[in-house]
Amino acid sequence: MFRSLLLGATTSIAALTLAVTGCSTTLTVDEETVEQTIQTRLGEQINGTVESVDCPENLKGEVGQTMQCTMVVDGQSHKVDVNVTSIEGKTVNFNMRVVE
Repeated sequence: MFRSLLLGATTSIAALTLAVTGCSTTLTVDEETVEQTIQTRLGEQINGTVESVDCPENLKGEVGQTMQCTMVVDGQSHKVDVNVTSIEGKTVNFNMRVVE
């Protein structure tokens, strides 16, 4: 049931964390925010229990930046691709897609 609901599905979300380094300003979405977003948004779409989500680092707020996270559902590990789709002011918009 899980695969039929999510494979190829894309969920979009806007999130923001502003990291300031010296005089430069860099937009990022912190790792914990991405993990919670995956758990909440994809968790709403599946017929199973999201046990955990792990992302390797903060998501850089640049269009085209990607990251792959791991989501565990009912004891099975699934990869989730995260992709920054746009920046609107200080808001980083990204989508998530479960991959095979």
